[in-house]
Amino acid sequence: MRLRLLVLMPIWHAGFEGRWCRLVQILRRRNYEVTFGVLTDAMNARRELVLPGLPEAELLRAPLAGAGATPIRSLREVYRQLLRADVVIGGMGKALDLVYGLVRRSGRPFIQCNDVGDQLMYAQGADLFAVPGAFFKTLLVRIRGVPAERVAVTGDLRFDAFPAAGDDPGQ
Repeated sequence: MRLRLLVLMPIWHAGFEGRWCRLVQILRRRNYEVTFGVLTDAMNARRELVLPGLPEAELLRAPLAGAGATPIRSLREVYRQLLRADVVIGGMGKALDLVYGLVRRSGRPFIQCNDVGDQLMYAQGADLFAVPGAFFKTLLVRIRGVPAERVAVTGDLRFDAFPAAGDDPGQ
C-alpha cells in the first residue's frame, strides 16, 4: 500500500499559485499517492476561511491544472480529504485555525512548510516545520517557541532544489 499524502495549499497569495506544484510532482514521481487540495474562495463565502482562498477559476490555469489540484470548498471537504490521508503537508498562514484544527484533531502527522517566504510564520501545531533556511529556523524557534528539533531546513519550496535526506544546513 502506498503512503497517501494530502498536500494543502492553504491561502491564496497572488503570483504564488504554483508554489506547491513542484513538490506535488516530486512526491508523485516517488510513488506517493498525493491529493493536492487547494482551499478556495468558496470557504470565504462560508466564513470558514478568513484570508483569501484561491478563486476556483485559477484551478483551470497552468500550473495548477497540470498538477491535478482539487478544489476544497468547505471544512466538510477538508475533513473528507483528511479521512483518506496518512500524512498532511500544508503551508503557513494566519487565521487557519479552523482548517488546521481539523488537521490536528485528525491525528495525522502534519508537516507545515513556509510556502510563501513570510518571516512571521504562523505555527499551527504541526509535528514538523519545513523552512527555507537557518534564519527562518531561528525565527520560528525564538518567536513562535517551536522546539528546534521539530524544524527542518529544506530550502525554499518555491525555488530551491530539495536537499538530500538528512542534510540540514541549519544545524
